Amino acid sequence: MATPDDYLLRLAASDLGRGYKTLALAELQISSHHVVLDPGCGPGTDLPPYADAAGYHGTVIGVDHDPRMVEQARQRTGTLT
Repeated sequence: MATPDDYLLRLAASDLGRGYKTLALAELQISSHHVVLDPGCGPGTDLPPYADAAGYHGTVIGVDHDPRMVEQARQRTGTLT
């Protein structure tokens, strides 16, 4: 049985999801040293591209009300606390 987690991961990997990420990054204009907050980050699929855009000196914070999503984001990024 598919879970909401599976749906979010499939959506992020789809053409629509990749297009959304590209548009979001362009519109947000994230650059080096920025602090980025992703409320409702889900499994964290957007966090790595945000971190790439913010660079070494930037900070990306993912927040979600579902502890399972936070754990998936933590596993995906390796640094989320």
